[in-house]
Amino acid sequence: MIERRDQTGHTPRSISFTLLHIEQYDTSGDQQLSRYTINQPTLIAIIRGCLHVEADDMKLDLHPGELLSLASPAIVQISSTAGLPSSCYIISYAIQQTGDLEVKSDISTSQSSAPHSPFFPHQEVWKVSWQRLARGLEQLCKDRWSTDPMQQLANHLHFQEWIMFILSERNLLHGKEQDSKKAVEHAIEYMHAAYHEDITVDKLAAEARISRRRFTELFRKLTNRSVTDYLTELRIQEAKKLLLAGGQLSYIARTVGYRDEFYFNRRFKQTVGESPRQYAKNKQGLLRSFTLPSSPQRVVADQYMGQLLKLGVIPVGARTGMLRKEFIAAYQKSSCSLHGITDLGTGFPISLPRISRLQPDLIVTQNEHQYEQLEQIAPTLLIPYQSTSPLEKLRLISSVFDKTDMAEQWIEDYEWRIEQARSQLVSKLGFGCSVTNLLLINGQLFVLGQHAGYGSFSLYQALQLQTPPLQRRELNENALSMEIPLSALPAYAGDHIFISIYGDPSSLIDSRIWRNLPAVMKRRVYFCNPYRFAFEDPYSLDEQLQVITASLLS
Repeated sequence: MIERRDQTGHTPRSISFTLLHIEQYDTSGDQQLSRYTINQPTLIAIIRGCLHVEADDMKLDLHPGELLSLASPAIVQISSTAGLPSSCYIISYAIQQTGDLEVKSDISTSQSSAPHSPFFPHQEVWKVSWQRLARGLEQLCKDRWSTDPMQQLANHLHFQEWIMFILSERNLLHGKEQDSKKAVEHAIEYMHAAYHEDITVDKLAAEARISRRRFTELFRKLTNRSVTDYLTELRIQEAKKLLLAGGQLSYIARTVGYRDEFYFNRRFKQTVGESPRQYAKNKQGLLRSFTLPSSPQRVVADQYMGQLLKLGVIPVGARTGMLRKEFIAAYQKSSCSLHGITDLGTGFPISLPRISRLQPDLIVTQNEHQYEQLEQIAPTLLIPYQSTSPLEKLRLISSVFDKTDMAEQWIEDYEWRIEQARSQLVSKLGFGCSVTNLLLINGQLFVLGQHAGYGSFSLYQALQLQTPPLQRRELNENALSMEIPLSALPAYAGDHIFISIYGDPSSLIDSRIWRNLPAVMKRRVYFCNPYRFAFEDPYSLDEQLQVITASLLS
């Protein structure tokens, strides 16, 4: 073998990590203590619940997103806490250095017998994104026993990427400037994983090692909400799923983190506008027991055609607007066959005789006023548009067609891409940046709130971008949008502006008020396709995410 050296007499150097063993440990909450003998440098990564770990003279509780580094040899005992389901991965590894070994290094050559890893000091605990952590570990486990040499090489490369990710996260935590922000971000991720636990602002701030005041300031900048409101929203969203699945209120209250059923009932009504029982009754009414074949073949889409197409359901008839090219994303058009779908016209409400001629076995609609008439033609799935979130719409439709797994797979991927985009946007724009969403219809100007349409879900709920203070005070879940005179626009204009326009925009964009807005002068205005931003189906959400992210990062 020919060994090449540079002019100094040294050969290139590199370091690689080798995955020696990976094991997932799951407990339902009542499982007995588990004991492990560690003979290699080892990482324990928590992805769900809370686990109590004892090794040598160390005793500590680990939460989702936390990693613990252990040296060998050691005896480790792991048990769940609070009787709740928990899950972690145990990863053993070795480090290998290649190249010139004569030069002094902080890292010795590899060796499974190495007492510890200088990258991960003994008994160190740090936090990373628990969602990325879980995804990476799931991928590492998936093909670890493959006999295919190419897959084995891919496994090795994936392990290097995963190590780079957790090393980068660890190094960020050691930067004083980033430490507080990262600590709050990890607190938010912890809340997503452990919303059912007894969470208080004081506990979160203490865990983040920053003052309560600083923690709440950073939290609001990151989420546009207070800690209490954010936690309530997480719990109520989970409670909604459990209510639709059935179950006693006392059980649901405890599961989402409320010890008192009556307090849960009051908080739910304050947040949603109706009691848990009324919510469940109304939502379950959307999914009446249809007399349907196992898989409906002739579906009419009075609304929600994008959701149907994403699930592989091609309707036999649809409203004109949903068939026009300006309403359809390019990749939607290329991936779905729209030929042969009967145009049911532009009328609202939709023409009943036209629907009847198609002899459908299922009608999907948002029109509550026309529901009884439609049901006389065929079983009808009614999903109110305004009061149902985009992801819930997809879930409801998928359950009718027994395509829940397909819907959840898209939702999981969508939420993953949202997380990546949010990370990029925060790094680029910082914490204090505000975004205004406007709609101009034939000269009438509207400010759109967090729960309105035209991209508001993507901007404010998914990407969690911040609204200007005046807009935040005046628009909420009940007041979706507000028409304003042009003279009032500067008070609502944020650092960036997204705007959807129907008709002639000259009355706005030619005005001195518009031209003098800081966002306009700094070229931070983004004109959106109103047809693509009007809807909230998966194709529209995908396109909105791409457009918004590209606009703000350019």
